Amino acid sequence: MNKVTTLALIAFALIFLSTGCSKIDKNKFRELRKSARAIDKAVKDTLLPYGQFEQLFQKMTDEISKTRVLASTEEEKALLGSYEELFMTYQEGSMLWQYKIESFQYDWIPKGKIYVDEKLRPVVEKYHFPTESHVVELTGHHFESISADSLKVIWEKAHEQLKKVKY
Repeated sequence: MNKVTTLALIAFALIFLSTGCSKIDKNKFRELRKSARAIDKAVKDTLLPYGQFEQLFQKMTDEISKTRVLASTEEEKALLGSYEELFMTYQEGSMLWQYKIESFQYDWIPKGKIYVDEKLRPVVEKYHFPTESHVVELTGHHFESISADSLKVIWEKAHEQLKKVKY
């Protein structure tokens, strides 16, 4: 009977330790989580200036660097990986936003469109954004564009990623 009780206690302890105890120190991720949520909230504002976004993005960059040094357990490293994936999505959004700003500066790019070059092409393909072909009448230059609203797709993906980051 004593062996059975001991084995039962060991089994219970193993089950409790594997399910009841998190190997993630939430304090290590507090500022990173806060910076990700600040970006998520900010990009919902259609009047957000790009400069303000850049500040929030830089804050998250800094927090990822700090957290990378602090993450020690496998669970913490996995959580950091989720934040790094989210960061990459924000980075793609930042790139697309820069192209959007630049595209609005040229009269030969149709209004509401973003010029697609080889640097932007991987983002366009990753998100399966439909492209439109154009020709500049004066020069005969062929180019493609995507809708300026494509940026919303990236922000929505980032929002969904953030909702899935749990600890």
